[in-house]
Amino acid sequence: MDPAKQAGFNHAILAALTSLPVYRTAAVIFAYVSVGHEPDTRALIYESLAAGKQVCVPFCFAKGIMEAREIKALDDLQNGKYGIPEPGGNCPIVPPGQIDLVVAPCVCADREGYRLGYGGGFYDRWLEKSRARTSVLCYAEMVVDAVPRETHDISVEMVITEHGAMMCDRQLGQANEPYCSVLCYDKNIRNIFAEE
Repeated sequence: MDPAKQAGFNHAILAALTSLPVYRTAAVIFAYVSVGHEPDTRALIYESLAAGKQVCVPFCFAKGIMEAREIKALDDLQNGKYGIPEPGGNCPIVPPGQIDLVVAPCVCADREGYRLGYGGGFYDRWLEKSRARTSVLCYAEMVVDAVPRETHDISVEMVITEHGAMMCDRQLGQANEPYCSVLCYDKNIRNIFAEE
């Protein structure tokens, strides 16, 4: 992707996420640290810290196992396993139950909120223990009709692209269930820019 185009998309994704009530009311955020061609999270981390939010990032310490660890600044990150920046060993662990919003990575995502990750199962295992609201950041060109899934895969609630935010809700489409059509690619997606 052209760097200028990617930068513009990253700015739009950040604006879409930070405009949401679920972000604005979240006191504790758990976000991946972006690398390569992933949607950028460093600006999100910086902005969240500046807003007084508690920010956690992943620390992977065993096969398929990770912890959320608090950072106070981007300088708390160091080179970690798999070439991904991670929090230093002195950064405190934050239990899953204390986290309000998860921003997970993906290679691509579908319209039901299933994400294709990097094959380690880190997030699926961690999300089993969490009641946090869940999201992925994904360029719109990487939103697909269906992601291959297994029984242990856990879907997220929100897919955030440069076009805005989509709520993935398989209960929608019933006569008594309201939904908006601004970002509706099908009846199972509604946008969530409106107050919840």
